[in-house]
Amino acid sequence: REYASKILPNMSALCGPLVSARLLARVGSRSQLARMPAASLQVLGAGPSLFTHLSSGSDPPKHGIIYQYKGVRHAKRQLRGRVSRVLACQLATAARIDYYRGEPDEEFLRKASEKIAKAGKLL
Repeated sequence: REYASKILPNMSALCGPLVSARLLARVGSRSQLARMPAASLQVLGAGPSLFTHLSSGSDPPKHGIIYQYKGVRHAKRQLRGRVSRVLACQLATAARIDYYRGEPDEEFLRKASEKIAKAGKLL
């Protein structure tokens, strides 16, 4: 947790150090994490569901590892996809800030938290 908070300060502030560390471990490096599109980040860790969707035409997965974030996990069922999409978008931006700057960006964190909270309160 301390390592994730140190090398991914913005991601850790948004979704917690444990989720950040798991995303980093799955991807492999900070540079690959910074280059990853938000849609891929959203379903990272949902491999079996994604392959089932591709082979049989079932519903696509809405979230993978980021389901462990409390905002996604505790969201209403019909809002989980939206919250996970907004969270993935903000995490992708945070990963790029962490990779290129390496320091916390308070203004970004404030705006990103507002967007995530707003996505969870719609409908």
